[in-house]
Amino acid sequence: MGLIENLLKKWVVKEIVKNLPKASKENLVRLAKLVEWITPVQEDKARVRHVRKCFEEEHPSVIYAKKILGKLHPNCRDKFSVNLIVNHLLINNGIRESFRKKEGF
Repeated sequence: MGLIENLLKKWVVKEIVKNLPKASKENLVRLAKLVEWITPVQEDKARVRHVRKCFEEEHPSVIYAKKILGKLHPNCRDKFSVNLIVNHLLINNGIRESFRKKEGF
Protein backbone atom coordinates (compact mmCIF):
# COMPACT_ATOMS: atom_id res chain seq x y z
CA MET A 1 0.00 0.00 0.00
CA GLY A 2 1.14 3.45 -0.77
CA LEU A 3 1.95 6.24 1.61
CA ILE A 4 -0.85 8.45 0.32
CA GLU A 5 -3.38 5.65 0.70
CA ASN A 6 -2.34 5.07 4.32
CA LEU A 7 -2.47 8.79 5.12
CA LEU A 8 -5.94 8.99 3.60
CA LYS A 9 -7.11 6.03 5.69
CA LYS A 10 -5.76 7.66 8.85
CA TRP A 11 -7.50 10.94 8.08
CA VAL A 12 -10.84 9.28 7.31
CA VAL A 13 -10.75 7.17 10.47
CA LYS A 14 -9.85 10.20 12.62
CA GLU A 15 -12.83 12.11 11.22
CA ILE A 16 -15.17 9.18 11.78
CA VAL A 17 -14.05 8.64 15.38
CA LYS A 18 -14.29 12.38 16.06
CA ASN A 19 -17.96 12.33 15.06
CA LEU A 20 -18.93 9.04 16.74
CA PRO A 21 -20.29 10.61 19.95
CA LYS A 22 -22.79 12.60 17.89
CA ALA A 23 -23.77 9.72 15.58
CA SER A 24 -27.26 8.26 15.53
CA LYS A 25 -27.99 4.56 15.93
CA GLU A 26 -28.62 4.17 12.19
CA ASN A 27 -25.33 5.84 11.30
CA LEU A 28 -23.44 3.63 13.74
CA VAL A 29 -24.94 0.53 12.15
CA ARG A 30 -24.01 1.82 8.68
CA LEU A 31 -20.49 2.55 9.86
CA ALA A 32 -20.14 -0.96 11.30
CA LYS A 33 -21.28 -2.43 7.97
CA LEU A 34 -18.70 -0.32 6.15
CA VAL A 35 -15.92 -1.38 8.52
CA GLU A 36 -16.96 -5.02 8.15
CA TRP A 37 -16.78 -4.64 4.38
CA ILE A 38 -13.26 -3.11 4.33
CA THR A 39 -11.72 -5.35 7.00
CA PRO A 40 -9.56 -7.99 5.28
CA VAL A 41 -9.33 -10.64 8.06
CA GLN A 42 -12.30 -12.94 8.77
CA GLU A 43 -11.65 -12.93 12.54
CA ASP A 44 -11.89 -9.15 12.60
CA LYS A 45 -15.05 -9.24 10.46
CA ALA A 46 -16.69 -11.46 13.09
CA ARG A 47 -15.72 -8.99 15.81
CA VAL A 48 -17.13 -6.09 13.82
CA ARG A 49 -20.37 -8.05 13.27
CA HIS A 50 -20.67 -8.46 17.04
CA VAL A 51 -20.15 -4.72 17.56
CA ARG A 52 -22.76 -3.98 14.89
CA LYS A 53 -25.23 -6.24 16.69
CA CYS A 54 -24.54 -4.29 19.90
CA PHE A 55 -25.24 -1.04 18.02
CA GLU A 56 -28.53 -2.44 16.71
CA GLU A 57 -29.63 -3.63 20.16
CA GLU A 58 -28.48 -0.38 21.84
CA HIS A 59 -26.31 -2.27 24.29
CA PRO A 60 -25.40 -0.18 27.39
CA SER A 61 -21.68 -0.51 26.68
CA VAL A 62 -22.17 1.33 23.39
CA ILE A 63 -23.70 4.30 25.21
CA TYR A 64 -20.80 4.27 27.66
CA ALA A 65 -18.21 4.07 24.86
CA LYS A 66 -19.81 7.03 23.06
CA LYS A 67 -19.61 9.08 26.27
CA ILE A 68 -15.95 8.19 26.74
CA LEU A 69 -15.08 9.05 23.14
CA GLY A 70 -16.88 12.37 23.56
CA LYS A 71 -14.88 13.27 26.66
CA LEU A 72 -11.43 12.14 25.47
CA HIS A 73 -8.87 14.77 24.62
CA PRO A 74 -8.67 15.11 20.81
CA ASN A 75 -5.03 13.96 20.71
CA CYS A 76 -5.84 10.85 22.73
CA ARG A 77 -8.88 10.13 20.56
CA ASP A 78 -6.77 10.48 17.39
CA LYS A 79 -4.07 8.15 18.72
CA PHE A 80 -6.73 5.62 19.73
CA SER A 81 -8.30 5.69 16.30
CA VAL A 82 -5.02 5.45 14.41
CA ASN A 83 -3.42 2.78 16.58
CA LEU A 84 -6.40 0.48 16.96
CA ILE A 85 -8.42 0.90 13.81
CA VAL A 86 -5.93 1.90 11.14
CA ASN A 87 -2.81 0.09 12.27
CA HIS A 88 -4.53 -3.05 13.52
CA LEU A 89 -7.43 -3.53 11.13
CA LEU A 90 -6.30 -1.92 7.90
CA ILE A 91 -2.56 -1.49 7.42
CA ASN A 92 -0.59 -4.09 9.36
CA ASN A 93 -2.50 -7.17 8.25
CA GLY A 94 0.24 -8.00 5.72
CA ILE A 95 2.90 -7.82 8.42
CA ARG A 96 0.94 -10.19 10.66
CA GLU A 97 0.35 -12.64 7.80
CA SER A 98 4.04 -12.77 6.88
CA PHE A 99 4.91 -13.36 10.55
CA ARG A 100 2.35 -16.18 10.77
CA LYS A 101 3.79 -17.89 7.69
CA LYS A 102 7.38 -17.42 8.84
CA GLU A 103 6.82 -18.63 12.41
CA GLY A 104 4.17 -21.25 11.65
CA PHE A 105 1.22 -19.85 13.58
